[in-house]
Amino acid sequence: MALGHHRADDFAAAEIAARRAAASGDTSADAQVLIGVAAQAAGAPDRAVAAFDRALGAPTAPASARQLRASALIELGRYDEAWEELLAYLVEHRGSLWWPDSLVGTAAEPPDGDVQVSALKLRHDLEQLKHLDVQGRLPPGAASMIGAFGEVLAEIGDDPTIGAQVTRLDETQHRRIGAAYNKIVVLDPGKRVAGSALATSWDRQAAARSFAKERVAVVDGLLRPEALAALRRFCLDSTIWFDTSHALGNRGYIGADGIAGFGCPLVCQIAEDLRAALPGIIGDLPLIKLWAFKYDHSLQGINAHADAARVNVNFWITPDDANLSANTGGLLVWNTHIPSEWGFDVFNNDSEALLRRAKEVGAAPLAVSHRQNRAVIFDSDLIHATAPLHFREGYENRRINVTLLYGRRRGAS
Repeated sequence: MALGHHRADDFAAAEIAARRAAASGDTSADAQVLIGVAAQAAGAPDRAVAAFDRALGAPTAPASARQLRASALIELGRYDEAWEELLAYLVEHRGSLWWPDSLVGTAAEPPDGDVQVSALKLRHDLEQLKHLDVQGRLPPGAASMIGAFGEVLAEIGDDPTIGAQVTRLDETQHRRIGAAYNKIVVLDPGKRVAGSALATSWDRQAAARSFAKERVAVVDGLLRPEALAALRRFCLDSTIWFDTSHALGNRGYIGADGIAGFGCPLVCQIAEDLRAALPGIIGDLPLIKLWAFKYDHSLQGINAHADAARVNVNFWITPDDANLSANTGGLLVWNTHIPSEWGFDVFNNDSEALLRRAKEVGAAPLAVSHRQNRAVIFDSDLIHATAPLHFREGYENRRINVTLLYGRRRGAS
C-alpha cells in the first residue's frame, strides 16, 4: 500500500494513514513505512530514512521498505547507500537461479503481481534473452528459458494489435518461465565513469537561457561517448524491466523504475553531473524519481500528461538509424502549465483534460524529434507526450528514454 502511495504521488493518503498510525500508537513495520512515505512527501527524507530503518528492524518488514528507503537516500544524494539498499532488495525479492551466485539453486518465489503478463512484455523478455545469449552474457543453464518464453508467448498470442493487453500466467506457464520471469538473470554493474558523465561540447549557458525564456531547453550530445555506451549496455543487458503497468490500447511500453533496479551508480552520476552543469535550472532541487521506458516497434508511447516535479530531464539513447522517421519519434511539449489545483490523477492520467486545456489557451506543441543522446529539459508542469513512433524491428532498435525528475511540484504535500 505504501509503495502504491509513493508511485502514484498520493502523499495525502499516506499522510492520513501515518497520522492514524501515530495516534493509535501503532509501532508496526507497516505503520513505520507509512510514516516514512509521509515524511518524504513533507520534504524530510532524513526522517523518512529513520522511519524506514525502524520498519526494517522489525521481524517482518514489508518488501517495499528497502525500495522506499533507497528512494529517500537518493533524494538525500546518498547514492552509493541507495544502490546498496536496492541490491539488497533485488537479492531478497528478485533473485534467480543465476543471480546472485549465492542464490544458485534457491530462487525465491516471485511476488503475486509478477504473474501479470502481456505479449508486449514477453516479446521484450524473449528478445533480451536472445540478445544476452548472442553477447555471451547469458549465464550457464539460462538458455533453456529462451525456448520456454517463446512457447508461452505463442500460447498467449503474439499479435501486435493486442500486444499491450495484460493477462495472467496460468500455473503451467508460470512453472515453465517463473525461474526467470521478472527476476534478475543478468545485472550489469552500471558503474560510474571516470570524470564527468556529461560531454563538454554542449552550451550550458544557452540551455539555461532557453529554459528561462521558454521553460524548455533541448541539448544535443548530452553524454560523453563512454557514458552513453555504458548506459546503453546497462539498459540492454540488465533484466530489470519489471513494470508491465504501462499498457493501454495501442500504447505499450515497459518500465525500469529507479527503486526497482534502474537507480545504478551511473544513472545517479548523470543526475548529479546535470545538477552541477545547470545550477540555474536544477540548483539544489533533489532528485525525486528516475526511470527508463523501453518501447515496442509496433505500439505508440505516452499520452499527454504532466509530472509531479519541478524539472524534467528526458533523454534518448537509441541510435538514430533505428528511427524510421527522422522528424518524429521524440517528444511533444505544450508551453502551458496545468492548473495548480489539479491533482495527480488528472494531470498525470487524464490526457483528454490536458489536451482540452492546451486548446483553451491556444497552446501548440513544440515537436522535438528523436536523436540519440539528445535531452529535453523542461518545467514538469508543462503538458507533454511521446511523439508518433516509427522504429525498426529488433531488440537493439527499441526506443529507450531515460527520465529524471527534480524537486516536488509546487504546492505538493
